[in-house]
Amino acid sequence: MRSAGFSVEDPSDDEVTHGTVKTPAGVDQGRYQVAAVKCGKELGVQPPDAAEKEKWARQYDQVASCIRDAYPDFPEQEPGSIGWDSEEYPTSDDPAFKQRAGECMQEYAPDTKTQHVG
Repeated sequence: MRSAGFSVEDPSDDEVTHGTVKTPAGVDQGRYQVAAVKCGKELGVQPPDAAEKEKWARQYDQVASCIRDAYPDFPEQEPGSIGWDSEEYPTSDDPAFKQRAGECMQEYAPDTKTQHVG
């Protein structure tokens, strides 16, 4: 990613294996995704198939619903993804929120690896 012009930290082996590296804030999303796909192919990381993406979408909908049980103002999520940051949702810095989100992820999307960006 650095050779493509992005200032990034080295991902862990687990992040690379599971394809969970997220786009840093403030970069051209399209250009970053193109570079990420190219890097993934070079590393032998296979993109998820449609069935896997649908599974994730269902899981992340359940995670968001679980979080909203305790935090009704939790923002709507993009289909097939789950995420939050303190700029978009200041409550996400609260330790009680972090605990709830972790519990919901563990219950409804236990195979998802998380990454903190920022």
